[in-house]
Amino acid sequence: QIKGTYQYSLWIHDNTFSLPAESASNNDGVILEFGSDSVMVENNTFDKMSNCFLFTPRDGDTIKNVTFRKNLCTHVVKSGQNGSNADFVSMGPGSANYKVDGLYIYNNTFIADPTNRPWWGIELGGITTGSMKNISIKKNILMNTWTGAIVHGGSIAIDNLDISNNNIYGNLSTNDPVFSGPAPTHYTYSNNIHADPGFVSSTSYHLTSGSSCVNKGQNIGLPFTGSAPDIGYYEDY
Repeated sequence: QIKGTYQYSLWIHDNTFSLPAESASNNDGVILEFGSDSVMVENNTFDKMSNCFLFTPRDGDTIKNVTFRKNLCTHVVKSGQNGSNADFVSMGPGSANYKVDGLYIYNNTFIADPTNRPWWGIELGGITTGSMKNISIKKNILMNTWTGAIVHGGSIAIDNLDISNNNIYGNLSTNDPVFSGPAPTHYTYSNNIHADPGFVSSTSYHLTSGSSCVNKGQNIGLPFTGSAPDIGYYEDY
């Protein structure tokens, strides 16, 4: 994905990616192969996917300035596989040598199937050569994973990682980020909460007026009402 003189190389928006029923197979919403420069994925619904957003770079590729925002991801699952290899966002399976410079995950609602939990939520890869820097994960709801809602492995530390104003709730092993490799440098972890989001119903993922996510976000330049932005895919109050 090469943007040339355009603002984006890809703008994927206002779609529904869904299956009629849960599946034990890999079913991915958006896959970005090889390198990616300036991609915007926003205002989409993903339902019953094993991976909502998947990167599969090859050795030496660069992922630069990619934004995934204001998406609703529900029933993330591989059916019958509690602790399965499914993710909300997955980075780099098949390669351990690539570069990431600018990944922005903002204002999404990620909800895994609570009876067939994916192993991870946002899985930031396991690179052993290359580099990862300038990654921001803000104002998301992340629920129902098995091992961790935000994880990173490999032997290369992320530089300049900001995890702020998220609601990370109901994840089985831990609600805290998991770093199985070296700790990130220039790391911000702030104003995250762990509380029931207070959805309108089990089929409507808008927020009730008393939700723990209302007015608990951070102003990053997107329109909002109230005293501050809401956490999650939709600005309700």
